[in-house]
Amino acid sequence: MRKVIVNFSGGKDSTAAILKVLEKYPKDEVLLCYQDTGAEYLETVSHVQQIAVMLELPLVILKPERDFWQEVEHRRFFPTPGLRWCTGKLKQDIFNKWLSGNFRGKGYEIVVVTGIRGDESFSRSKLHEFEDPSDHRIVKSATKLWYPCLYMTAKEVKD
Repeated sequence: MRKVIVNFSGGKDSTAAILKVLEKYPKDEVLLCYQDTGAEYLETVSHVQQIAVMLELPLVILKPERDFWQEVEHRRFFPTPGLRWCTGKLKQDIFNKWLSGNFRGKGYEIVVVTGIRGDESFSRSKLHEFEDPSDHRIVKSATKLWYPCLYMTAKEVKD
């Protein structure tokens, strides 16, 4: 059994990643996952749901115990480039917990897909299209990480 889980933000890169996934995998293996940090535009959740319905794909919406604003109040400071607690606390930790709880030890080959592009940052430019999840804090329960948009430019994603 295989499950292809696409981290879907509702943006152009993760939408392009979904389209790449659908070129390679059957719909019944694909699941969209949206992490709601509580700091998104109000329309984002509705947009994500509409795309899932339009593509006839199941969607899971994950929410942390404390949303972004509650976490800022708890920590008494906003995330900074040097201390980026937002991604880890509000997205990666909740995703990994959900992934482990739903798929670990159940015989699934898990492919986790993210729509990041290499031209977005120096560290992302060093990634490979397929990565070993054992090296990543976010997806230890996965079999494979796939970045289908890694070598695409912003223009290619838009087109």
